[in-house]
Order: sequence, then C-alpha cells, then structure tokens
Amino acid sequence: MATVEQRVKDIQSSWERERRGKVFVEEGLFGIRDIDGTVIHRAEFAFVGKCRDNILFIRQDGTYCKKRPGCIENGYMPEELRPYVKEGKAGFKVDGKVVIAPEYEYIQSTFGDNTVFTVVKDGREYYINDKGNEVLTRVRRFDGESCGRSSFRLRTHEFKYFTVLEYVGREDEGNPNVVRIGGEWIELERYSKEEVLQMLIDPEDDLAITEKDTALLCDKFSYEYSFYLAQASGNKPLAECMDQLEKMDAFCNSWHFVIKIWQAPGEYVSVDELRQFEARLLRKQVLGSPLYAVGHSDSLRPGEVRLILVTFYHERCWPEEFEFEWTDKCRTLPITELQKCVPGLRKIVEGEALPQYVESVFHDQIVNCVMDLKYYKGLGWGATRKALEYFLEKGSAIERSLYEYVVNARNAIGRGHFRKAEFFLKASLWAVEKGAEVNYSFSIFSTRTALDYVKEIHEKHLDSKVESLVKALEDTLLSRGAKTFGEMRAGRLANTDYFTELRYLHR
Repeated sequence: MATVEQRVKDIQSSWERERRGKVFVEEGLFGIRDIDGTVIHRAEFAFVGKCRDNILFIRQDGTYCKKRPGCIENGYMPEELRPYVKEGKAGFKVDGKVVIAPEYEYIQSTFGDNTVFTVVKDGREYYINDKGNEVLTRVRRFDGESCGRSSFRLRTHEFKYFTVLEYVGREDEGNPNVVRIGGEWIELERYSKEEVLQMLIDPEDDLAITEKDTALLCDKFSYEYSFYLAQASGNKPLAECMDQLEKMDAFCNSWHFVIKIWQAPGEYVSVDELRQFEARLLRKQVLGSPLYAVGHSDSLRPGEVRLILVTFYHERCWPEEFEFEWTDKCRTLPITELQKCVPGLRKIVEGEALPQYVESVFHDQIVNCVMDLKYYKGLGWGATRKALEYFLEKGSAIERSLYEYVVNARNAIGRGHFRKAEFFLKASLWAVEKGAEVNYSFSIFSTRTALDYVKEIHEKHLDSKVESLVKALEDTLLSRGAKTFGEMRAGRLANTDYFTELRYLHR
C-alpha cells in the first residue's frame, strides 16, 4: 500500500501534467491532452476548465472532480451552479436565462451566489459580474507573494495575504472592487498579515492588544481566517457596525474573534453601547473570549466609529498515536510521575512532528497539565508543588487553574473527602501566588467565580485544617480583588466610566 507521502506526490504529479495539458473538445465532450499530444483524459466530460486555483471536471450526470495541488475534491454540482456550455465554450445561466454568454474557457461562480464569476478567456483569468462587466480589477500584490492562486478569496487557511470585506451598502460604479455578495454591496481589498497586525497592535490605544495577545491568531494551527471592516456614525454607531457585520455573514460559523474599534480623536463610545455590542457578540458562535482593542484614528470625523473583525478557527486535526498515549498518562498518572515522562515526550515530538511544528505540538501536550491536577492517595503536597512549578516553567497554563482547584475542593468536601479537599485548597493558594485569574469563570456564560465556591465551602461542616485553609484562601482572594459573580455583575451594570468598562472587555 502506498504511503500518504507517495499518494500526495502522485496527486501532485497528476496535477502538474494536467495543468500544462490542453483542453480539447470532440462531439461536444471535453478531455485533456498532454503537451506531446498524448490523451490524458478522453473526451467524456460535459465540461473541463482550468484556472489558477484548480482544474474542474464535470461529468454529464452532474458529478464533478476539482483538482488542486495535493488535493482532490469530488461531489455533485447542482445544475444551477454548472457552466452553460455551447460549442466548446462556457457561459452561465440563472433561472434558465443566459446571463453570461458562452465565450469562456472557464467560468465558475466565485462566491457561490451567481453574482461574481471567475472566468478565463484567451488564457487570461479575471472576474466579471452577472452583467458581464469586468470587476475586482484593483489587485494589490505583495513582495514575496506567489501569484498561483486567485486574488480574492473570502476565507484563507493561511494568515499571510488575504481579502478584507468592507460593507458599502450601495452600488458604486466608480469603484470596480465593490461587488454584490449575498445581496449586499461589499468592497473587497487585499491586505497582508503585517498590515493587519499594525492595525490591531498600538500601545497608545485605550485598550491595547499586545503581540503576546495575538499568539493564537498567529498560531501555525489556526486557519479558516476571514476579515471584515465596518464603519458607521450616528447615535449608535457600534450597533450599526454590528448590523453591517451580520449583513456580510461574518458570524456564519463558530469562530475565535479579534475586534479593534476606532473612534474619532477625543471621542469615547458610551459605556452602554460598548456593553450592548459585547452582549450581541457573545450571542454569536464565539469560541473562548473575544479579544478586544479600542483606540482612536485621525482618519475619522466626529461621530464616526470604525472596526475590524478577524474571525478564525484553531485546531490540530491530525493527532498522532503518541498524543493518545500521552493523554492516557495525563489521565492515570500522578503529576509527579507525569513529570518524569516529559523528556521522553519531548524526544517523541521532535521525532514525529515537522520541525516548524515541534514547539506548537509540544505545548499542546502540556498546556493543561497544571489545570488538570488530580489527587492520588499518598501524594504529598511538597512533591506536587515542585511538579506543578516544573510544568509551569515548561509552558503549562495557570490562568484557569484556581477555578478548577476550588471546584475540586468543593466537590471533595461534599463527599466528605477532607484530605483531598486540603490538597486542592493548598493548590488553590499556590495558584493565586503564581498568577491565576482570581475572577475567572468557567465560560462567558458562567454564574459563579472562585470566591462563590469558597463561600459555599464555608457553609459546610469542616475539620480544623480545612477550615484554616479555606479562611486563608478567602482572605488571599479578597486581598487580590476577588469578587462573587453577583458583585461583578452589579459592579458592571452600575459602571458609567469608559475606562472601567474597557477593563471589563479585557477578559
């Protein structure tokens, strides 16, 4: 059986041969010949077309094969999405009416709604609208960029060069990059990673994003990026910007969100509007907590607000066998024993993962080791603390650990397991000392904080050691600004200060 690597090479070799070949037509059917005249594919397809992105084969029954470098996609193409073919050339029909005359070697709906088409004519690839007029002619190119893909793609798996959608809301015949997508008039422009990061990161912002904050955004395993701009003025400009994002279908899936809001110099969005904007955003399919920045721009006139929204997904979709084995160890071994396995894990990762992914893969294995601390009978706190500090130094996350430890302590006391409760209370004090978030909640929809659980524990019948630890933890939490959920909610609802509200946004 061929290896995955060999199959990829075979697909690539097939693609290169077909890409340099020439489409021919016999008796109304399409095929491909190699440059030496050898028939690669017999004339048996209803259509064969090539563009920079792919080679498209459509059979007479509507099934299709789309080939890209290293990738083959198969499926069924409904008739309303197929090219209209006549005398060896392709056009397009909508509702049975010819809207694009059959004069192209390739034609496909670009954004899936039959309003913008990618076409190839006389070897030239470009875009036209449903009136046959050329559009999207303003194309920004960047140093080092490959021109092997189509210029405008609404989503990209690589945070490097990409398309940004900006809501316009009306046709603009003087701007070739304003096109209709999903029934809305939207301007498309190309940007680079460096330009977007420059937009997002400004230490002078009222609420600033740091380079460290963008780690997930820039991670090698983040993908399916989309970028949107919105601008509005009036009584509720942020609400109008949200309306524009919805019209651009920015929230059609589950995403991580990064948002930057700009205001005119010397102006400040009201606390109520910031709060309402966040509430609307959190009702979307948000993964984790959104990352916000809020600042000002000299380009805005009084009353105007502008924002950029970046959406993306993050996941490694190819766990290796060693990852399952490591997960089993995390589930079954005390943290002191797990520590001993880390050097071996590191060697395996270095041997299995590609060099550019080693650090990310290794980090993924240990990131939750501190938070996922488990109690084992006979496990001493001194040795446990040393192991926790080892994993913390290796990159394990601390922020959520206090919440998890307190919940474990509460559950242990509920079952009468006081030694286990004592263990997690000591771990809670350690976590606070190491910088765990004292007001963290399990999710943005949680209604309890660590302090809520500590107060609940106080109501239980406790032995003297546990009582002493609970009192010490409560005092420590209060000294670090910990609040109950009710206090946090009441404080925010009562807040009228702009800068305080920004701190609430910065979760």
